[in-house]
Amino acid sequence: PDDDVKDALLYPVFISRWYTSPTHYTKRAGWKNYQLIYTHKGSGILNAENQIFYLKPETLCLLSCEPYHYYFSTDPTGWEYSFIHFAGPSADYFYRAIAGRGFVFSNLKGTSIQKIYDSFPPLAEENPKNFDLQFHLKMTSLLAELAGSVPVQPKAVLPDWLSKAQAYILEKYNRDWTIRELADAACLSESRFSHVFREYLGVSPVEYRDYLRVEHAREYLTGTDRRHQRERGISQRLQLLRQIQPADGSVAGEIPEGEEIFIGMPLSLQIKKSGGEIFHLSA
Repeated sequence: PDDDVKDALLYPVFISRWYTSPTHYTKRAGWKNYQLIYTHKGSGILNAENQIFYLKPETLCLLSCEPYHYYFSTDPTGWEYSFIHFAGPSADYFYRAIAGRGFVFSNLKGTSIQKIYDSFPPLAEENPKNFDLQFHLKMTSLLAELAGSVPVQPKAVLPDWLSKAQAYILEKYNRDWTIRELADAACLSESRFSHVFREYLGVSPVEYRDYLRVEHAREYLTGTDRRHQRERGISQRLQLLRQIQPADGSVAGEIPEGEEIFIGMPLSLQIKKSGGEIFHLSA
């Protein structure tokens, strides 16, 4: 939008819908805008201000993208969600009015909130001449509805050091760090760190890391099998990887390609839309 729109109206930064992998993970801080996230299928977990929320289908959350937060998929089939990043002169006011009571809303099927939210993608596709004004009016209506709705309460509130430790393991699952390193960063003894970690997350830090490694390996091998089956005859070749080692120890051979896969890169880059289109996300 031009400067006049930015000075007067709520406006979109971007609108999209993602079909994520089971190991999808995104963290963010320092963005000067707000984000609405709506879960369509699958599920995810959001950690915002050390508060834990389950993002199940028909759940909408409103986030400020400036404070540190992260979210990740918790569904073995992946997580399908759409989002709208937006900004504008009244955005701060609406966020304070809404988030002071809570910023996650559930059971929205058939509600006016869902109907307004669902109207944004068609508006973006149509892109009428008065798009800026229509977006502003719709977003204002949606935020006003949220301000009058009852938010859900967090499932848990984590200590700050535990939020950071979980995010570190989600990002560094392929590194051989030690419990002492994590405990020192949290200014705790190894035994205290491990006890509290297990109390909140149900597993030890090493068990959590090993679980993530298995899930990544399973996702990679499953994805490669699908590519072998459907990409015969495609002339393009994968430049990132040339061989894989299946679980039975045999060598699978060269990987047919036609789309990128990001093994060992930030999980927020591993977003695959059905049909093979890859969305590159910001880490």
